[in-house]
Amino acid sequence: MEIEEALTQFQADKKGGYSAKDLDAISEVVSELSLSGFEIKLKGNVVTKSGKPYPIYIRDADDIVHFHPWMIVSKKRFKRCDPTQNSKYKTWPYFLMLDGWITSSAQSDRPQCPNCFIEIPPTDICGRCELDLSDVD
Repeated sequence: MEIEEALTQFQADKKGGYSAKDLDAISEVVSELSLSGFEIKLKGNVVTKSGKPYPIYIRDADDIVHFHPWMIVSKKRFKRCDPTQNSKYKTWPYFLMLDGWITSSAQSDRPQCPNCFIEIPPTDICGRCELDLSDVD
């Protein structure tokens, strides 16, 4: 799918949205790195409170860049990346912290822990069993 379609679907599925500044950054990275063919990566066995698969980021067809709600990580350097920070993902070291995901708690559809079946907070770490969603496929 095209980036606009992926962004629209991702924001609807996560019941929130990127700021205008973040959308500009995403657009610049897509153009600069000539990215195409986007998909939404779902978190394997993790579902939201409504029972839908939990969307975690948008990636391009060549898996060069991941657009998370709070950051962009990339295998290739891009102009806006922060030269003072690397991402925690070794394969995608280039990093840009975004302004922030815009959501209302009334709209929230947070993921459920696959072990405890309780809502996982925005830290993406279960408050009961300490499962870290970044460690789950």
